[in-house]
Amino acid sequence: MHAGIEIPDEPLCPGNELDEHARHKDVCEWLLQRLIGDLTEQLNALPARKPRFNVELHLRSKLEHAVVQTRLQDLLVKKSASAQV
Repeated sequence: MHAGIEIPDEPLCPGNELDEHARHKDVCEWLLQRLIGDLTEQLNALPARKPRFNVELHLRSKLEHAVVQTRLQDLLVKKSASAQV
């Protein structure tokens, strides 16, 4: 039996280091999409005068921190056009 995160409609099969990196990328993207998707209503409720907020990212992954940070910023800006991240 496999223990861990399961992404609907996305099989995550064991493999080599390259496969592991791809799995980390898929899981990270899925988690970020869900997190930001769940926060969309709250983000859009922020005042229209360009609120500024900081997000602290803690990551344990085979992905580079800067890559995930940039993706998170992109998603936040996309979901909340009035906010500066």
